[in-house]
Amino acid sequence: MKSKAGTGLRERELIAGAASAAEAGRIRNLINRHKRPSGVETWNAELGEDSGGEPAVWVWFHFKDEDGISQDKIHELTDFVQSVRSELLDANIDRWPYVGFRNPPM
Repeated sequence: MKSKAGTGLRERELIAGAASAAEAGRIRNLINRHKRPSGVETWNAELGEDSGGEPAVWVWFHFKDEDGISQDKIHELTDFVQSVRSELLDANIDRWPYVGFRNPPM
């Protein structure tokens, strides 16, 4: 889900390749429990097999950097990614989580 700044509205985020709606919902709920740092606008995830043939989930947070990025911001974003990855691992979702950042879609 994505929050629209200032509106409190929510809309679904994309999880491609989910085996079921329940699997997609569980992953979505785990990710959405985390407060996104400023600049992180939306996210999407893809489920599939990694290069070793193991089940995996790729979570991409879309970060818009308008004012340059400080060392403090880099640390905040790194902590955020580690927190999301840890929660996915702790939840035993039966997929290895790959979590990172991308530019927002146009």
